[in-house]
Amino acid sequence: MRQKKRSEKLEIDEDIEFERRSWRWQRVGWGVIFLLLLAALLGLFGTGWFDSAVAGQPGSPIWLEYNRFGRLQAETCRLQIHLGPGTGVNGKVRLWLNHEYLESMRVTSLTPEPESVEAGPDRFTYVFNAPDAGHSTLVIFRLEPDRIGRLKGEMGLEGATSLSFKQFIYP
Repeated sequence: MRQKKRSEKLEIDEDIEFERRSWRWQRVGWGVIFLLLLAALLGLFGTGWFDSAVAGQPGSPIWLEYNRFGRLQAETCRLQIHLGPGTGVNGKVRLWLNHEYLESMRVTSLTPEPESVEAGPDRFTYVFNAPDAGHSTLVIFRLEPDRIGRLKGEMGLEGATSLSFKQFIYP
């Protein structure tokens, strides 16, 4: 058992070693709070520098801008799919997303509106009109997560290479 020293001026016990340990833990706590605040400002928990990500190479036939982080049941996830010139076949673009990813999300809006949606065993294929083969096209999915945790998405153009991306959904 530790001895407590009696203060000479005041009628109280003092434990300097305990005070030093307490101050040390307070400094550690302040450091953790500072790091969490910095991470939040940089976008670890929402919109910011850490939140924005790109899959694929800009300028390639297909590339994606997306949010790394989202919130459960809030329209916090957006997929901006850039389709390069000449990606359409016979005036149509056939873009697919994997079934597992879309099971964990609810599509709240899709721009432009697809001509049709085809359900396959492992993917959904969205068919868009692409009358002008000389220009690039932007497709925007606005999504609302229905599941907490890590999500793995995959998408691509039919008959072309696919892109993979990962998101984390907070409660």
